[in-house]
Amino acid sequence: MGNETTLPATLEPTPLESEPAREQTGTTLSRGKLLKAALRFNLKLALESAKDIFLAPLSIAAAVLGLILPARHAAMPLKFVLRTGRRFDDAIDLYTLKELGSIDPRALPAADDLPADTPPTDIPAD
Repeated sequence: MGNETTLPATLEPTPLESEPAREQTGTTLSRGKLLKAALRFNLKLALESAKDIFLAPLSIAAAVLGLILPARHAAMPLKFVLRTGRRFDDAIDLYTLKELGSIDPRALPAADDLPADTPPTDIPAD
């Protein structure tokens, strides 16, 4: 009974189920919203890939059509494909997720920018 030891406060495990994830920006994000954001991002990635698969042969066909058309209209088909791709990119808005708010992912701190007291996320070697 006198030999009981307790872990220091910094080493005590924290409950993961009820604790929301906290970002450096001070906003909290529940695990359900995090999962929803990840699924939405993957759907957007799939749509972006489908767009690329569709536009690649279409751009080749537009270039061939541009070779056939008179010189003053040669760029029109390819410009149409480029405008279509731009509109699709604007509609998808790949790197914006409403679950995460209006935070630009490029504005989040890199691992080197985190405070020194932040615990490492590496898996310890046995």
